Amino acid sequence: MNKIANICDKVLKASLYLLVFALPLFFLPWTFEALDFNKQNLLIILTLFAGLAWLGKMVASRQVVLRRSFLNVLILLYVVIYTLATIFSLDSIRSFIGASGLEKEGLVTVLCFVVLYFVIINNFRDIKAVKNLLYSYILGAGLVTVWTLIAFLGVLPAILVPSQALNPVGTLNSLGIFLGAAFVLLCPLFLGAETEKAAASKKNLIMKIVMAVFAALALFLLATIDNWTVWAIFTPAVALILAFVIIRAHEVKNLGWLALPMAAFVVTVLLFFINTPIVTRLPAEIMPSFSASAGIARQTLREAPLLGSGPSTFVFDYAKFKPAGVNETQLWDIKFDRSASRVLTMLTTTGLFGIISWLFLIIFLAVQTVFNLIKEKSGALWLNQLAVGSAWFLLLIAKFLYSSNLTLEFSFWILTAILIVMTSHKFWEISLGSAPRISLILSFLLALGMILAISSFYLIGERYAADARFVQALSSINRGEDLSKTTELFNSAASLNQRNDVYLRNLAQSLQAQINQELAATPNEERAKKIQELVAADINVAKRATELSPKNSANWATLASIYQTVMPLIQGSSEWAISSWQKAIELEPGNPYFYTELGKTYASMADILSTGLQSSDEKVKADAETKIKENLAKAEEQLSKAIEVKADYAPAHFELALVYSRQGKIKEAISKLEAIKADLPNDIGVAFQLGLLYAQNKELDKAVTELSRAVELAPNFANARWYLAAIYEEQGKKDLALAQLEEILKTNPENETVKQKIDALKNPPARESEPLPTPIPEAAPAQ
Repeated sequence: MNKIANICDKVLKASLYLLVFALPLFFLPWTFEALDFNKQNLLIILTLFAGLAWLGKMVASRQVVLRRSFLNVLILLYVVIYTLATIFSLDSIRSFIGASGLEKEGLVTVLCFVVLYFVIINNFRDIKAVKNLLYSYILGAGLVTVWTLIAFLGVLPAILVPSQALNPVGTLNSLGIFLGAAFVLLCPLFLGAETEKAAASKKNLIMKIVMAVFAALALFLLATIDNWTVWAIFTPAVALILAFVIIRAHEVKNLGWLALPMAAFVVTVLLFFINTPIVTRLPAEIMPSFSASAGIARQTLREAPLLGSGPSTFVFDYAKFKPAGVNETQLWDIKFDRSASRVLTMLTTTGLFGIISWLFLIIFLAVQTVFNLIKEKSGALWLNQLAVGSAWFLLLIAKFLYSSNLTLEFSFWILTAILIVMTSHKFWEISLGSAPRISLILSFLLALGMILAISSFYLIGERYAADARFVQALSSINRGEDLSKTTELFNSAASLNQRNDVYLRNLAQSLQAQINQELAATPNEERAKKIQELVAADINVAKRATELSPKNSANWATLASIYQTVMPLIQGSSEWAISSWQKAIELEPGNPYFYTELGKTYASMADILSTGLQSSDEKVKADAETKIKENLAKAEEQLSKAIEVKADYAPAHFELALVYSRQGKIKEAISKLEAIKADLPNDIGVAFQLGLLYAQNKELDKAVTELSRAVELAPNFANARWYLAAIYEEQGKKDLALAQLEEILKTNPENETVKQKIDALKNPPARESEPLPTPIPEAAPAQ
């Protein structure tokens, strides 16, 4: 190997050593998703370095050496199917890069795994290099363990705590699985994998002591996590080690280290039946049940049996097919983006072709590994194979019992490559001197790879900057800063990454908040022009979000909400609001919020049409009455559907009561609000509307009680005091009416309407009784 080829080989191996060490640890606190988003960026960068170094090594050495294995063909077949699933996905952009927290499912991530697989199997040919790779992985796992234990003690600053689960891997369960794999990987390495001479050396002894300490700490963390899923995954792998070691005990040089897996097995069995005494108070992980996940997979496959819905699109499948019973739980408004099992998620998102091709490669590798473990005669090599095979087996079980994350997927692919290095020993060797066409192709691929690397580095930087701006915008909202600043930050994020519908959706919502703010202010010509500009920009942004991700119900709901807001301002916007809500319902039929908002849209249309009732033209007036009745009937229908979907959904009941009121069904409206009051005794809106309905029904004492309750809940609620004063006036209690009006003046000293009313009460003209007055302008009270 010449000097350049040797340098390329060192760059290649250094990139891999760094990657397997750093990826489980790596996170950055300045992005919305601190873990997998940044791990994916690191994966892409170091994979490009390793891949380019491999191409450079082949070109420089004038030789191509490829390890022969049928698994290579199966992996390439899997990649082809995964690519097709991405192309025909419900959301190809999402499937290509992976959604936030689902970067492991992106096609670009899978391609990185495959490149790493081929780099490892074709460049790690001796056991020393393989063990260096394993020790790099174990060292990284050891630092994850120490980091997590320190985080558990609460002494790390917040910026160094990457998640609520206090570890850089992910959830507590994913941490447990990762540490379990590292523990299982360690155990056989203690059992005499080195020669007797090496085992006696001081350096090797120190290394084993350090690894034993890490193993003990890892086992302690597993006991702290104490989750049955983790134990169900961990126990078979430990049992596998014990079984093989006991069968071939005569070949193990130092059985003393067998105490480690035996202790782990005993701890595991005990904690299956008793709870750990260690209390962490960390958040539990919530996922769909296995039965719900299987049902969603079944219904998705009816629509897309061969390639599924597309990688990273389970959230759309869940929204469309979630079980009706979920709406009876507190999790009704959560849209899960993964199933209870990685295998079930793969079945749903890559279809029958995807899962079958994956099972083929898994079965082939499992059979080959077991066969080699049985026939292998070398004690050192056999124990190394047992270490890697057991850890791989643990991660395989995890795919059936858990949803996985990027660190676990990365570990699985790395161990897959190492197993092939240990079990396949045949090569194809091609000299480029006798194959000029291959030499030309490799040179072209090297040049293309460099261009790809430069482009990727630029896009990663741009993507990172966009996400940092997005986080700044969210922080701006939490700090209550000016909406224009927040909108500017969201706009910056959306401009830097124009393929992210989440940024566009949040930008649209920020613009909508600005529109509402301007509508609430005193109208003038300049403000009217600004509102017009904001509305045009908002609709454009929301439409772009629906174009980028048309199967995301949240995008259609945002667009519908914007049209709903501007219905009084823009003719025809009501029809667009209705069609957008209907699209959201089509994509997520189990969400009562969408039916409720559609019902509110029809009710608002009825309110807008009520201006026609003032017309002197009888035909126009009659037409308005007909359309009002039609829209109120449609509103009632949609609100009834919302209640059918979720019987205890209070907003739907509340809006239905208001519709009854508009229809003149006062008693039905009162009955509905009284039922809501029992469940929501502190709801200001319920108290206020119920008070008005009692007043309309001439139940004045009850009206006073409810409006007084509204005032008690929100002392600055001017309209509650205004109507309460009107009822007191009707009851002849002028002093009480004046007291309420004077309270309004304390917070609204410039309100001329209130001043005129006070003056009229103090100097009353002779007049007949009047109906309830129109409300005075004010901001809506906090609910």
